[in-house]
Amino acid sequence: MKTIFCTLSLLTATVSLPALAQSDTKPTVETLTASSLWTVQASPERLFSSNFGRILEDLISAKHPDALAKMDSFADALGFDPRTAVTDILMLGDNFDGAPTTAIVQLGATSGNLEGWLLAAPGYQSEDLDENTILHSFILEKGDNPRIWCAIPRNPVDKQYTLVATFERDRTIELTNKVIEKGTTWLATPSSANTFLSVSVNDFSKLPMKIDSDDPGSAIVRTIRSVNMQASAEDDTLTAHGELTAGSPARAQQLQQLLTGLKAMVQLAAMHEDNHDSDRHDPYAFDQKNRPHHDKKGAKKAAELLNNLTVDHQAGSSTLTANFKISYDALMALKNGVQEFQTYNE
Repeated sequence: MKTIFCTLSLLTATVSLPALAQSDTKPTVETLTASSLWTVQASPERLFSSNFGRILEDLISAKHPDALAKMDSFADALGFDPRTAVTDILMLGDNFDGAPTTAIVQLGATSGNLEGWLLAAPGYQSEDLDENTILHSFILEKGDNPRIWCAIPRNPVDKQYTLVATFERDRTIELTNKVIEKGTTWLATPSSANTFLSVSVNDFSKLPMKIDSDDPGSAIVRTIRSVNMQASAEDDTLTAHGELTAGSPARAQQLQQLLTGLKAMVQLAAMHEDNHDSDRHDPYAFDQKNRPHHDKKGAKKAAELLNNLTVDHQAGSSTLTANFKISYDALMALKNGVQEFQTYNE
C-alpha cells in the first residue's frame, strides 16, 4: 500500500500555478513557467516507447530480475500502465523547501483504479464537483504534512482523463474546471516528438545548497542565473540540450571558457595515458601495461565522451548553449566499462 501512495505522491508532487488558470488567454508551458521557480515536464510514454526506454528496461532487468514483473503487477493494480498510458506530466514549483504543490498528469483514455485507491488514503475526504467529477483530498502520512487536493476530470470532447493535484482546494477546482472546458490543449508539449524530459530552474541562486564563498567552484554556481535542459531519445542516439544563463554576456563567455578548458584538460589527460602506456623506459611500464584495460583508459573514455559535447556562446548573449549526443552502442559500452571498474575495485 505504501508503494501505491509513494507513486501517487510522485504523480501529484508539484507547484502552485498562478492565476493563469482563470485567464481567458491560452496559457502555455512557457507562460506558466515564467512565474515558477522550477519546472519539470516528463513523458513516460515517449520514453518507454523509444529504443532508449527499452535499453533502460533491459538494464533494470539485469540489475533487478523481478523488477519488470513487479511493475507489471503494479500496473494491474492501477488499472493502467504509467509507462505507456501517461503522455505528459507537468510539475511546477516556487520553492525547494518541500514537495511541489501542483501537478497536471495526462492519463489518457482511462483513469484505471486510481480513484478507488484514493478511498484508502490517510485522512481521505471527498465532495462532488459535478455528477462525473469528484474532488478528493488526503494527507500523505500522519503528522504535519499538508492536505493534497486532487481530481481526475474527463474532458467531454477529447474523452481524455487528466489528474490535477495541488495543496490548495480552490486552485484544484479552478484547474479541474479548465480541463473539463478545454482539455489539456492549452498545455504545450515539448518541441521535439522525441523529447521525454525537460527541466528548468529560473533562479539558480535559490537552490538549497550551502556553499562557502571560498570553496572551489562556488563562483561557478553564483555565476549561473538559470538553467534549461532537455533530453530526447532518437532512434539510435540519446541527445541532451542545455542552456545556462548568466548575469551578463561577459559572464556567459567566462562559463564557455571554463567548459572548453575543462574539456581540453580531460583530453590532455587521455594523451598522457597513451604516452605513459607506450613508454618502454618507464620502470613501471610492465605494471602499467598489465593493469586492467578499464583502469588505465579512464581518461581516454571520458575524452571520447566529451568529443560528443559542443559548447557555444554568441557574442553579446547572456546565454550559453551545450549539446551532447551519444549513440546507444557507446552508452552500453560505457555502462560495461563502469561495471568492470566496479568489479575490479570490489
